[in-house]
Amino acid sequence: MSDDRNVLLDAVDALTLDVRSKVLQEVDGRMVTATVTLPPLLNQLEEAIRGTIGKGGSGALAHQRNMLDADALFRFTKISSTIKDWARMAGATITHDDPAKTLRGWYTAYQVTKVTVDAERFYGRQMEGWAKQIADKLNPPRIWDLPNPCPVCGASTWWSKSTHEEYARPLIVEYHETGANLIQDAKAMCRACEQVWSVRELAYAIETSEGDHYGNVEDTA
Repeated sequence: MSDDRNVLLDAVDALTLDVRSKVLQEVDGRMVTATVTLPPLLNQLEEAIRGTIGKGGSGALAHQRNMLDADALFRFTKISSTIKDWARMAGATITHDDPAKTLRGWYTAYQVTKVTVDAERFYGRQMEGWAKQIADKLNPPRIWDLPNPCPVCGASTWWSKSTHEEYARPLIVEYHETGANLIQDAKAMCRACEQVWSVRELAYAIETSEGDHYGNVEDTA
């Protein structure tokens, strides 16, 4: 058994076990985080696809139908097909309509086969890539705009170069809706002066400049 076996199990777990994640919520004008438990990544992707297929229908008006995300369907089909191929090669049981269970069955069968370190690393990299693809698909970046003026330039409006119009609320926080390091990975920016902060840096700057906590971001987890 090589040292890569633990890495391989971590890669399997990332796709097949429930995901503990943080979500960003607005409470009384402040953004706070809460920890939630989500289904495994493979199940989340499958459910997202089913949701887009199941809503609307051929009889619905065009603007009422949810368009199937062809890229998500392609990714899920390709991943599911590859997992079945792995299971067949390892002599593992294929559980139809449940790629997560099939993948765990493959891992168990794979442990008794004589494999090379290079093969283990190949499987690990493949699954890590799948996990990232699914996470990026399910959790695209979101933007939350703040009502506060910029604590650096003082602007309360900003000018859009694309529309050539002026808008209110120049301060924004760009974040992913879920994630283990949601606050740490988020970034803030003023669209007027293009100053960039971490979320906590912006919260402190607003607190200092305005003497209140309206823009604060708290972690309740």
